[in-house]
Amino acid sequence: MGKLPYYEIRIDDEMINNQVEAFQNRFGSYVDAEVSTDKDNLVCSLKQLDENGVVMEGRIQVEDAQVSLQMVKAKKAKSAVVGLKAGDVVKINPKTAFENDHYLKQILKIDDAQAEALTSEFELAVSKVNTFVPAELNEEMFKKSLGGVTDISTIEEFKEKIAEDLQANLRYSSEYRFLLDTKEALVNFVGMKLPEEFLKRWLVYSNEKITKEQVEEEFDHFVKDLEWTLIKNRLAKDNQLQVTEADVVASAKEMALMQFRQYGMFSVPDEYLDNYAKSILKNEEERHRLIEKKAETLVLEYIKVNAELGTKTVTQKAFDDLFEK
Repeated sequence: MGKLPYYEIRIDDEMINNQVEAFQNRFGSYVDAEVSTDKDNLVCSLKQLDENGVVMEGRIQVEDAQVSLQMVKAKKAKSAVVGLKAGDVVKINPKTAFENDHYLKQILKIDDAQAEALTSEFELAVSKVNTFVPAELNEEMFKKSLGGVTDISTIEEFKEKIAEDLQANLRYSSEYRFLLDTKEALVNFVGMKLPEEFLKRWLVYSNEKITKEQVEEEFDHFVKDLEWTLIKNRLAKDNQLQVTEADVVASAKEMALMQFRQYGMFSVPDEYLDNYAKSILKNEEERHRLIEKKAETLVLEYIKVNAELGTKTVTQKAFDDLFEK
């Protein structure tokens, strides 16, 4: 069968600096500016004009609109709104100026039908120019970025922590790729001969929502998944790889912690994690999914220890390219 490939993604300065910049943008803020650039926001009023350029009473008028000039894509409109200061008034056609109708509807507070029919120009009167300032790299920002609990005080320490976190996150990507490559290698190596016609009939019979056409279209994928499941289950049985209740609870707590982190909550009390994990495990479908995932992880860990691996260190781009092949 040969060596199983395992890809480790190299952390480089560009990745670290990009993450630093992302944190600075996340915790940055808008401040008043004198003159607008193409990256600023305008606080302004927007009033619909008639064909003579006169404000139409009773038509679309919005006060204190927050217009991001990055969402103004038309060249003519971009030229009109760059270089403005408080008190300036210009004309724009928002239908052609803004990047998409979703933003158009959001700014003008109109519905789909109004957005579709809109063709007129608007008077844009500036009351304030806001420019975005990234957060300063200091201990306050380090704490916000890292969940509030940290003794990091220098930029060098901050970058080291980012590199550490990136490595941990990229490990999930490496493990996922290892799963795909191992699954393919073992399925090809074992070379099972399954009763395909019987399986096709069984799929249609056991799933009312699946048609014969869908079965034919997705059958190759189904067969590979079935073969991998049989191989995985046999390896688990022969090597006594069993998922314990403690494993399931730990997986549920890890899932809960990841969900909290998505909302910027990095330091979550154990009591909250325990309660959230219990609520996850009350869902039998979710519980079954966690058990199956842990069982697969145990098999992959066994394979990594006992099989010969061809470990390769690659760049993020080279790793991403693997999924294009």
